[in-house]
Amino acid sequence: MNSSPSSNAIGSAGTYATISRTVAAGAVTIIDATGNYVACLASSLGSFLVALDGQGAAFMALGIKVRAPLGQVFKNIVVDNSGNPSSPLTVTLAIGLGDVLDNRTTATGDPLDSAALNGKTFQARINSGAVAAQFGAAGLFNPAASGVTGIVRRLKFQETGAEAVGIIIARSTTQFATAQSVQNKKGGSGTGGAGQSAMVLAAETSATAQHFINADPAPFYDIVPYTVAGAQVTIEPKGPYIIPAGFGLGVWAQTANQSLTLIPEWEER
Repeated sequence: MNSSPSSNAIGSAGTYATISRTVAAGAVTIIDATGNYVACLASSLGSFLVALDGQGAAFMALGIKVRAPLGQVFKNIVVDNSGNPSSPLTVTLAIGLGDVLDNRTTATGDPLDSAALNGKTFQARINSGAVAAQFGAAGLFNPAASGVTGIVRRLKFQETGAEAVGIIIARSTTQFATAQSVQNKKGGSGTGGAGQSAMVLAAETSATAQHFINADPAPFYDIVPYTVAGAQVTIEPKGPYIIPAGFGLGVWAQTANQSLTLIPEWEER
């Protein structure tokens, strides 16, 4: 265990220790440490899970902080890398009492963030064609072994017919039947290499309306009114949709025999 005091770059309202661990691919480890928060200072993977004192698991990634309930402290932390079955996790955590704040600033003169500069921003189109007596669906999926987390900042979709109820946006744990690869906005290969997205677009049709309810434990994110046939709708949530490895984000038509097009914009970290 490596312990360090606060510095000019990272300030603390209490005391904290930095702990580095390497967790094997698909494995879980327990760290015995007392505190009321844990923050991720460095991570070799886009995301993993943590649990405080064996309670429910929480999403964790670089820059995220997880706290114990107000007025409580934890005695151990479970670091869960089971969602990355082919990639080991090397992580540095700040664990302590009070708070830890990163006050560093970087001025480069370029407004683009690191994801854009490194070719990790994407935008692409997928279509679920109209089929008689079938309901269309289209989505963006993050394979279980991708090693990245998808951050979706904008969705555009269009349907040939109006919807009496609306178009569903929801999580999915099952990738749709017809998939296509994606290249990044910076350019590069569309079939592999540096320009290739780790995620995939996919579409399908089903004879069952809202068929994801029967196949996936998928909570609703939203139902978007769609009253004008052929209109393009843009959704920019106040907070981005997060797609961990092994999950997807889909849109579902609720009227049969409609062509449904999805254009997501996302980054990978």
